[in-house]
Amino acid sequence: MNAKSAFLEDHPLAPVAAGHTCTEARDTFLDRSDVIFGAGASLSINPYSHPLPIGKRLIQLTTDERDINKDYVVDIGLVGDASWCSAR
Repeated sequence: MNAKSAFLEDHPLAPVAAGHTCTEARDTFLDRSDVIFGAGASLSINPYSHPLPIGKRLIQLTTDERDINKDYVVDIGLVGDASWCSAR
């Protein structure tokens, strides 16, 4: 996963990476959330990723503008480097 570690994994708002296999904690966290912020994420639908819950507000930060609204319609799309943006 490109940029997986750009956002600190021990940050309280980043408890999991969403891959094909997931945990109950990941499901609970995403299902109870109001907003999902994908930093350094393409938010792609593919055989290796778990689908995001329906009806959530999505914010996406990616280096590739072609990823915005590619597979999920996002409420806010941001283009930039996740490590640089999260340090500000």
